[in-house]
Amino acid sequence: MSRYGQLAALMQQQIESGLWQPGERIPSIRQSCKTHHLSPMTVLQAYQLLESLGLILARPQSGYYVKAASSPLPASAAQQAHYSGSVDINDLVFEVLQASKSRELVPLGLAVADPALFPH
Repeated sequence: MSRYGQLAALMQQQIESGLWQPGERIPSIRQSCKTHHLSPMTVLQAYQLLESLGLILARPQSGYYVKAASSPLPASAAQQAHYSGSVDINDLVFEVLQASKSRELVPLGLAVADPALFPH
């Protein structure tokens, strides 16, 4: 396991065991670097992993905080969120390509002039 993965697993265990309470500030990147003898990029990757798992959140100019536990979904919402059908990536790609042919859509990710603007 990578060093940032080890740090993230350690911090996840500490959060789940209650060492840090929801809303509490966790050690800064610099503090964690000194404590665990890691580089700032390694600690930052661990914090980003914890953030992607929904355990911590970054507050600009303030640091990282333990995220409050989300309330569980009601049974009806949990059943609605469950999707048991299969997804075929080829169908999805085909649908996107077909939609891109529509003249009503503007391709913002691609700078191509309309063919009608070119001289014949």
